[in-house]
Amino acid sequence: MRQTLRLFADINHYKLVIAGGGSGGISAGSIFSRQLGKNQVAIIEPSLVHYYQPLWSLVGAGIKTFEESARSTASVMPKNAVWINDSLAKFDPENNTVITKSGQKISYDYMIVSLGLKLDFDKIKGLKEGLDDPNSNVCSNYSPLTVKKTFQVMKRLKQGNAVFTFPNTSVKCAGAAQKILYLTEDYTRIHGTRSSVNFHYMTPQPTIFMVPHYSKRLDVIIKERGINFHPLHSLVQVDDPHKEAKFTVAAETGKEGAVTYNYEMLHVTPPMSVPDVLKNSPLTDLKVNPIGYMCVDKDYLCSTKYSNIFGIGDCTDAPKSRTAAAIVGQFIFRFLTDNILTGELRVLHKNLNLVMAGKSPIHKASGYSSCPIVISFNKCMLCEFDYDLTPIETFPVDQSIPRRSMMLIKKYILPYHYWNIFLKGYWKGPATIRKILHLGLKS
Repeated sequence: MRQTLRLFADINHYKLVIAGGGSGGISAGSIFSRQLGKNQVAIIEPSLVHYYQPLWSLVGAGIKTFEESARSTASVMPKNAVWINDSLAKFDPENNTVITKSGQKISYDYMIVSLGLKLDFDKIKGLKEGLDDPNSNVCSNYSPLTVKKTFQVMKRLKQGNAVFTFPNTSVKCAGAAQKILYLTEDYTRIHGTRSSVNFHYMTPQPTIFMVPHYSKRLDVIIKERGINFHPLHSLVQVDDPHKEAKFTVAAETGKEGAVTYNYEMLHVTPPMSVPDVLKNSPLTDLKVNPIGYMCVDKDYLCSTKYSNIFGIGDCTDAPKSRTAAAIVGQFIFRFLTDNILTGELRVLHKNLNLVMAGKSPIHKASGYSSCPIVISFNKCMLCEFDYDLTPIETFPVDQSIPRRSMMLIKKYILPYHYWNIFLKGYWKGPATIRKILHLGLKS
């Protein structure tokens, strides 16, 4: 293990502290630790394993192995950074300090908050019990503790209802709820059991996807494949002994109340929320933002309260879509497809450098998000859009059409890019590539 791992750091002040060692935290740490020098950047992260979570949709369908999605945190930690292997207990931005669970008091000149969202399986009655039972048909691709079970449940599915749910909370990888639906449906076609299985997609949203350009295509796909779409339905209880999933139904459907569906397979996208340490901190404002997101300027990504603090990813209140292929996938596609200076990490890097130089941030984020929706075992739809849900597509083709080429990118290119380029902070922007692909007609 690297010498930079410290359970109790002997140096408690850093030029830059990064709260969270997920995709955003590690990549930002790589960039700034090279720039600022050895031991000037500290990354606070309790997990010993780092996951490439966008791969879990393919793991749940048996296309990739779980081991391919995981590496030790020590192996991906920037070599110039200090890894503080601890959890955050308190933010004290008035004094430029944070306190960890073990009691360490760490001070900083600047800070990046990249804590993501936490999974709340316990908010659905009976869900955890169903997931914990290896013999049940309840599964979820959203946790390293449950994702391997999905393929086992998929293989057991021969008849009856296959139910896939989406929560009424923010979600860090909304597309995954649909990906496993399409993969499971395709699996039954390949294995000759499709005619005996009824597929149901349940969501509290009014449409299957919030970007009309892609939603129209998905509406056609689910109709052609005989998938039952149930808008304005929210999962509230799982009764696994009776194989029943209970939902509340919004009044707009004309059947307000509660409905129950029997299932032979139940895939649940769990409710998610902001980590309590952030929600209860001065970095948010529960009066205007009861969910507890970190309050940031949506253009510059800096805290609206503290000029030396920046936020990145799903833990902030920037009004970007939260339907990307996880925070990781968002960043990768931003680098591959976005205009110069519009990707979150690139904007943060440039603006934080300005603040460090005593200047004001000037570079603006577009709210670009990306969601590669896997439609089958060999095709994928690459959805890309901005704050206004306007498509911003990389390739000079209609990306709402599922393509084999996009599946190859999802399956092979993105994982390689993530582990070998993105996390190491080497990818600086796609402006030239995008311009070439569009014959110079787009910047």
